Amino acid sequence: MKQALTGPEKAGSPLRLPSAPLWRRLAAMVYEALLVAALVLLTGLAFQVLPHLTGLGQAEAGWRITGSARLVLQASIALSLAAYFGLSWRHGQTLAMRAWRLRIQTTKGELPTGRRALARLALASLLMLPAAMAALWLIDHGRDWLGWIGFAPIIAGLLWSRIDSDRQAAFDRLAGTRLVLLPPVSAARSATS
Repeated sequence: MKQALTGPEKAGSPLRLPSAPLWRRLAAMVYEALLVAALVLLTGLAFQVLPHLTGLGQAEAGWRITGSARLVLQASIALSLAAYFGLSWRHGQTLAMRAWRLRIQTTKGELPTGRRALARLALASLLMLPAAMAALWLIDHGRDWLGWIGFAPIIAGLLWSRIDSDRQAAFDRLAGTRLVLLPPVSAARSATS
C-alpha cells in the first residue's frame, strides 16, 4: 500500500518539488553524522552497561569487549542504524533532513517503501564504508595520502548529482529515489490555505 505525502501536494497531482542542492545534502550529512555518532554511542553504552547491571558481565573482563561479544556489538550497531534510517526514510525524513527541509521520495513522488529505503541505505553504505575506513586509517597515518583514496566513492556518488539529469546522487538514482527540497514552512502553509 502506497502512502500519500503530506504537505503542499494536492490530491491527484503532486507538486513537483525541486531536487535538493548539493550544499544542503552535505549540511544534512554533517548533522546526520552527529546523530549517528550519538546512536552508536548509546547502542554501545547499552551493550556495555546492561550486562554489568544484570550481573551477567564478567568482572575479570572489565569493560573491554572481545571475541564473539564484539561481533554481537557490531551487529547491534548495524541493526540500530538500519532501523533508524529505514524507519525514518519510510516516513520521508530523518531528523537532519527535517532540519534542512529535505525529503526522500520515490521518482513517482511517493514515500519509499521499507524495501526501497533499505536499498537506498545499502547503496549509500557501499559508498560510505570506504570513507569511514579511510577516516580510521588517517587517524594513525595522517600523512599517508593513500588513505584519502577511500573518500573517492562517496565523493563521486555525491558529485554525480552535478551531472545527473534530475540532480540526484548515484545511490538515489540506483535506488529509484529522489532527495527533494521542501518549501519553507510559511510557503507551505500559504499553499494549503
